[in-house]
Amino acid sequence: ISEALRVKEFHRTCLESTGSNESTLLTLGRLMSESHLSLKSLYECSHARLDELVDASAGYVYGARLTGAGWGGCIVALVKNEKLHEYIEHLKEKFYKKYCDGDDFDKFLFATAPKSGACIYEL
Repeated sequence: ISEALRVKEFHRTCLESTGSNESTLLTLGRLMSESHLSLKSLYECSHARLDELVDASAGYVYGARLTGAGWGGCIVALVKNEKLHEYIEHLKEKFYKKYCDGDDFDKFLFATAPKSGACIYEL
């Protein structure tokens, strides 16, 4: 139930936001971090390397959590645009250099921005 409530609070926060103000980003980041902890501890669907990535993200992001089906996969992090390059370089140093060849970084580590998502078009 706690995960569903977090999703509802995340959605409500997005709807009530008047832009990307600091308090909104802090709330969304907190919800993401709480979600990861819940998925790790209660659902037990995280992975040691995902946890390592989330931990390495601390101090650079508002929040981070696993995404996808769990048990491997990837994380999504909410990062201020001004800190993006520094964050990516930090992850390369603290995490990716241990597990992949430098030529492969761009296959596994990339930035994206929120979009409107899927929708239905009536013809």
